[in-house]
Amino acid sequence: MKTIIVPTDFSDYSDRAVEAATKLAGRFGAGIILFHCLELPQKTNIEDDEEFIEETYNSRQNADLLLTKYTFPADIIVRKVIRRGSVSEELSKFVETEKVDLIVLGSHGVKGFKTRFMGTNAQKTVRAVHVPVLVIKKGFSDSLKNVIFASNFNESEQEVFSRFVEFILPFNPTLHLLYIKDSDFWDMTYTLAHEIMDKFVAIASPLSCETHVQRDFSSSGGVLRYIEKNYADMVAISNHERHPVKRIFMGSTVEALVNFAQIPVLSFDFEKEAVEEIS
Repeated sequence: MKTIIVPTDFSDYSDRAVEAATKLAGRFGAGIILFHCLELPQKTNIEDDEEFIEETYNSRQNADLLLTKYTFPADIIVRKVIRRGSVSEELSKFVETEKVDLIVLGSHGVKGFKTRFMGTNAQKTVRAVHVPVLVIKKGFSDSLKNVIFASNFNESEQEVFSRFVEFILPFNPTLHLLYIKDSDFWDMTYTLAHEIMDKFVAIASPLSCETHVQRDFSSSGGVLRYIEKNYADMVAISNHERHPVKRIFMGSTVEALVNFAQIPVLSFDFEKEAVEEIS
């Protein structure tokens, strides 16, 4: 891992994300990009709009000043980037052109019907980008001891899981592989689930692994209830793209975790080409 990007709006949640990114950068020897978006009113013709130009200039100056509040160890290279527009859209454009290995994002989590349609910045980012996203709410400990990986453990998940193991290996945690059985008719049996998960245990070697098969009404609810009952430092999940209409009415396990899980959530996306094949 060489580059970690942290979007910040200078809130307490962003501060926690910057702190987490700093710990990870120290662990991996990575650089950090501080990313801020000026969310100004949209203008179609700004060349002659002196008031808008002045507002943009003042906002930029203020952002430059606020970015100086973050301090880092001398051995971490830090770059500051300021854009104008939507955070999720500008961040997605940026990671398309720049080599970024991880996005660390602070979030407060949101509940309710409005979120299904509008989404939080964390949700929108997870939908838009094709790099791993680590969502932080309450803080991040770099002494990870117990980490959950929730999945359906299909063969297509093995590539994502291998990248996850590469990321988590330096922390040497115990991995808890979690399969949620949400249908008696369509789902595999408990025995078959454990047999399939054993293939992932082999991929995770030399890390210690435990396999768990839980019965629940939904995948997202099952993962959240497992987190509530079992101590873990982080939960990781692969990010299948979901059709927007299906997402509104059925939800997404990744986005449910981003919204409601109180521990850090690490979303590992399929490579863009693989996503297009699956869609």
